[in-house]
Amino acid sequence: MHGLKHHSFKYLTLLAIFSIPALVPFSAHAASGNVKKLDKKNITEFIMDTKAMTKTASGTLSEGKITSYLNKHLSDDATFVTKIIFNIPNMPQQEMVLNLEKKDFIDTAKEGAQNIKGYDNITTITDIDISFWGKSAIVKTENIETGFMPVPTDPNNREDVAMESRSSCAQTLGVDKGVIQVITAVCQTEITFQE
Repeated sequence: MHGLKHHSFKYLTLLAIFSIPALVPFSAHAASGNVKKLDKKNITEFIMDTKAMTKTASGTLSEGKITSYLNKHLSDDATFVTKIIFNIPNMPQQEMVLNLEKKDFIDTAKEGAQNIKGYDNITTITDIDISFWGKSAIVKTENIETGFMPVPTDPNNREDVAMESRSSCAQTLGVDKGVIQVITAVCQTEITFQE
């Protein structure tokens, strides 16, 4: 646990990217490019079918596939903001705010996917508010994520530390050229590292 006391901003950022959950789902229907308007079915499919992307933590997907998918399903002006509370054993509680635009999110997601081992999540949709014409929607989710993060213990060694993340997010979705895209996401997350 010594490494957690001397964690770097980079490692916290890599971990925090997973506190903006359910933004990178692989859904055949949502990814098909045939969505004319948003409805509860295609939004639920888009949010909940996350398994293919979350397997990137164990190297199932290449960086190229991750980049291609995210470029397609994140709006060009997408923004992601999350307030993160870190609970690290034997340390005072810490907070940070992560604010990412599309390119930063993709770069961090690719790197973070390779650094979280045994990643898993449970996502619950708590509210879907679709605009009258079905061109945009606000989706609220509650998420529980678990995994193991390699934390430096000294310059030459790392220790896998168990973590749990609980998040509440509000995402704005839209449709562009038949594709569902994330426009904004605002989250609040609490991440707890185990002893």
